[in-house]
Amino acid sequence: MNLQLVAYVFERAGHLFCLALAPSFLPPEPAPSAHSGIGAFMSATALALVVVAAFRLRSKVPSPKASVAAGLIAFAVAAAVVGGAVTRGEHAPLGRGIFVVAIPLWSGLALAVWVALGRYFDDRDKTKRLLAAIVTLGVGAAQLAASASWLFSVERMWWVTLVREGDTSRALVELTKSTAGARDVSAMRAIVDRCLGTNPTSCACLSKRSDLARKSRDFDAALADAQLAVSTCPADGGAQLALVAALVSKGDAARAEQTVRAALVQNGQDPRLHYALAVALEGQGRLPDAAAAAKQAADLGGGRDAELFAAALSIVGGDLDGASNLLKKLVAASPNDAEAHYNLALVADKKNDYNRAREGYLAALKADPTLANARYNLALLTFRRGVIEESRHHARKFAEISPGDPRIADLMRRLDGAKRPSP
Repeated sequence: MNLQLVAYVFERAGHLFCLALAPSFLPPEPAPSAHSGIGAFMSATALALVVVAAFRLRSKVPSPKASVAAGLIAFAVAAAVVGGAVTRGEHAPLGRGIFVVAIPLWSGLALAVWVALGRYFDDRDKTKRLLAAIVTLGVGAAQLAASASWLFSVERMWWVTLVREGDTSRALVELTKSTAGARDVSAMRAIVDRCLGTNPTSCACLSKRSDLARKSRDFDAALADAQLAVSTCPADGGAQLALVAALVSKGDAARAEQTVRAALVQNGQDPRLHYALAVALEGQGRLPDAAAAAKQAADLGGGRDAELFAAALSIVGGDLDGASNLLKKLVAASPNDAEAHYNLALVADKKNDYNRAREGYLAALKADPTLANARYNLALLTFRRGVIEESRHHARKFAEISPGDPRIADLMRRLDGAKRPSP
């Protein structure tokens, strides 16, 4: 049995149980825990105590209603555990399992209130007991009603997750899937602006806006947003990563390293901080140290970006097999990941494996037709192979998607000097 998976399921079960109690306050998909073992233990303990309390009430006030109340609450706990196991991965967010937990839970709580008050009110005061049970049921109904705007829509669940600071990275990925794709800057910017319009202090959205500004080479705006994100959420690894990336972009990699090392003292197990350290070290040209930090980030569960960065550093460091292993996992997990395909093609290119390199670059371009480096490398690859007409085709495409690229002139000179096939 995979104990890590069991711990993850119980941690999610605890979140789902709490979400069923207070859906108007909690995110439909919780933020990843830095200490999943502790979270799982606390969740399992709390759920067990709920079941014990329900059956203790049944033993204290034995009656058919007490048995039904205990049964409903126990069913809700079991449903939370099943929901924690089922609504994960591609079946997330966790909010999809809320009804199967909330309905028996609030029904059981209302009945438990009726039973418990029977110890204090006799049969002549049934009205008071009934009123208390109705109020309890009403609180549950009010919670669900207040969340009705997102309870029936997975897309809205991701929006609420983003605004309430749940698993914001996953939320951004899922929301861009439903628009024009994760690499469409305008679509991503619209999502971030909408998020900040709802919650101006959202650390995740400030960090993402910083990232978008940095990629647009507006380094001052990137730094300003990152600093605001860190000041709002100093313990947030994503905000620290945005700040480090902004500082490196402005040529202050040494300060970036100092910043992230100070954060690591407070939370040395956050993979995003190790990823940020790798970015800072790479910005100073300390590639072996950067590769080690990136590998640690990937090992701690840093996710796709950390693994992709670790693979890129492995390629630069000459560890082509290590890079290939990481990239194959990424491609298997996400077949449309253009950057993973591109880097895998780069590995094959460096190994002089023409067919795999060509297939990889084409796969990258199929996933993202605007990936200029893939088109450029494909033009060079086919040129070196002597497939001149295909190389010309890729060179023209490269010039179309990246008209100001200084590599165009040299590429065209090479092709102009190549012999055309005889008619």
